[in-house]
Amino acid sequence: MTIHQNLVSKSRAVDIDKLLSRLSPELRHVAILRFFEGLTYDGLATRLGYPLWKARKLIFELLRTLRELCGAQAFQIAPGYELRYFAHFLGQPEADSWLARLLAEVPFRPEKIRLYGTEFVLTRQTAQYGKNYRYNATAPQAHDWSPLLTDLRVLVQQAVGLQFHCALCNLYPDGEAYIGWHHDADNPQVIASLSLGAVRTLRFARTGSTRTVYDMELGHGSLVLIPQAVNDRFKHMVPKNRSITQPRINVTFRRF
Repeated sequence: MTIHQNLVSKSRAVDIDKLLSRLSPELRHVAILRFFEGLTYDGLATRLGYPLWKARKLIFELLRTLRELCGAQAFQIAPGYELRYFAHFLGQPEADSWLARLLAEVPFRPEKIRLYGTEFVLTRQTAQYGKNYRYNATAPQAHDWSPLLTDLRVLVQQAVGLQFHCALCNLYPDGEAYIGWHHDADNPQVIASLSLGAVRTLRFARTGSTRTVYDMELGHGSLVLIPQAVNDRFKHMVPKNRSITQPRINVTFRRF
């Protein structure tokens, strides 16, 4: 599927020719090589005669520019409380590539929780990078930033204009895996949540209640930004959905 087919199939409002015309000549050339010809970072560097680092930098700049041109949606979950949602933060080929690499390279381990002195092993699996994020007493120790997670962190940072201190990778092997109602710990200023793989529901409820006030579908390659005010006043969860048989990876970047 080409970038043209991919974007048009998801958003009839996107005029790809007009979008490409608004890019600089260099970025337009990079877009054609990357999305229409499907060149990898290495292939792009070879074709342009650039070092690999410069090819990567151009791809990051291209994606950031495309996101700015396409814009983000704002969803109001309650009066005065909004989320920013990039439905197509990554195009399908890019999202497919990140999903495959994360599945292959991240050392996921089953999540464990302790309740009333008993330890339970969950179907959801996790791994974290950067600063230790102590979201519960049995949270795994953070790994140093790997090249893969560093690249993904830079990609998200350049798109949203913020620096992030840590990344928590969650693997939901299928629809049986879920996460219950919770607030993110340690009062992050912002949470940037990247979804890859199966579409899952993100649900919100006010603190002290389990009545859903808002839910949204998180698609493959999407990014949602959750500000501190929303995390303070609302819990969120990803419920079970037994009809889902495919995996989903959610990478949540946090700034404290």
